[in-house]
Amino acid sequence: METAISLRELKVGWGAQCVLPDLRLEVRRGEVLCVVGPGAGGKSTLLRALEQLVANSGRGSRSPSGAPPGTGLWWKGRVTVGTGACLRLPQHGSFSSQRVGDLLRGAGLDDSSWLPEHARAAVDALAETPLFEVDDTLRRVISFALVASASAPLLLFDEPTFGLAEPWIGFISTWLHALADQGHAVVFVTHYLPLARSGSDRVALMLEGRLLEVQSTEDFFCHAVHPRTLRYLRSGG
Repeated sequence: METAISLRELKVGWGAQCVLPDLRLEVRRGEVLCVVGPGAGGKSTLLRALEQLVANSGRGSRSPSGAPPGTGLWWKGRVTVGTGACLRLPQHGSFSSQRVGDLLRGAGLDDSSWLPEHARAAVDALAETPLFEVDDTLRRVISFALVASASAPLLLFDEPTFGLAEPWIGFISTWLHALADQGHAVVFVTHYLPLARSGSDRVALMLEGRLLEVQSTEDFFCHAVHPRTLRYLRSGG
């Protein structure tokens, strides 16, 4: 598989704090990578770092040590970027003031056939409503769809099913795999282990800013090696 971005001996932090002290990871096109782990362990910072590294490095180049101007995020280490564009879904979705209909048309989603049948009428009725005024469930689903429909080769999703129930979790899991089939590199963060298992090709455990184990999804859940992975799968801690 083509590498979208490769990180080696990378340190990432905010201000005086180093959040990710030694990051080694390869993100591949045509694959879904899920990052799990306890809260405040650096997972969202990893997504922010991937976004900034792509934005501040030309395709095929190695990023210099330092921070992009105007942000508190910094990095030092070796990065190889194999993609020219990236888009990230924030943990709480989008709160855009644009109207839902305009956003969906701009993303090529104005035909509501992309939605499950039970939700089509509800979303169609929101065409003139600003996205930030939409109820939380549909706002999150629409936010996910706007990123998932983008052409960027690298797509990042922070807790894409947070606050959602079935059938939306299954809907998002299926779409994540479809993105990989289309050749995107996909990275998502979640605390919800059933989504990690159903929606990914590889799973990584992050604890205190370090990736302790990265395995195929099947091996991660059935043949984990690291003691902290086994403990996390048993208790979530």
